[in-house]
Amino acid sequence: MRISLIIMCVTVFLVVNTYYDNKFTKLFHINKKYIQMATYAFVGLSLYLFVKRNPEGSKSMFKHANDIVKCINDKFITTGNEILKMAIQDMLEELAPNLFEENLERLVDFGHTFSATLEMHDISNLLHGEAVAIDICLSSSLSHIKGILRMDELNKIIKLINDSFLPTFHEKITPKLMWESIKEKKLHRDGFQRLPLPVVIGKATFVNDIKYDEVCMAIDLLKNLADKLDSAKKNH
Repeated sequence: MRISLIIMCVTVFLVVNTYYDNKFTKLFHINKKYIQMATYAFVGLSLYLFVKRNPEGSKSMFKHANDIVKCINDKFITTGNEILKMAIQDMLEELAPNLFEENLERLVDFGHTFSATLEMHDISNLLHGEAVAIDICLSSSLSHIKGILRMDELNKIIKLINDSFLPTFHEKITPKLMWESIKEKKLHRDGFQRLPLPVVIGKATFVNDIKYDEVCMAIDLLKNLADKLDSAKKNH
């Protein structure tokens, strides 16, 4: 019965679409950019919440990153599908108790301190999910500069994002622009930076004392790590 219903719906859609000169299928091409933006945003948000809420699961994901990417490309079969389900569950558990944002120290802000500013400065080429991935890398680099995150943990985070075919750095990243982003975010966080930084994979802390010099050092560190990954890819 279910298969028959699907066949019937598809048939009706194709008939109606043909009658209107393929109007509905053309919408997919017109809105391709926005569909990609939504996909990257969902993947990016799911990724960082999974890392924050599932230390053991995320460590397994780091270990098997290449296999997981293959699973994702294969329509989320087995392992990829399990990761997606865990990410959705963790996201709901994180957001549900704070629907009115009474607590402004939110894990969901991880990846959203620098990304909006970066995205707006390259709106034609940089997708939202890509900007979030770069933000995660920069925030993690800041955490290392602050003496919070170990270098081996930082390398794992950046390597995972790189292995997931997401960018880890961007030419528009400058100390001035990123510092302006921090100041702008303070306006939305009740006058505090409230910057979420990873402590280890699966745990985070919030800081309010990020300095301009630390932003400069974090950018230099991230650029060096990103360049090394690019060189390794070219030589592979």
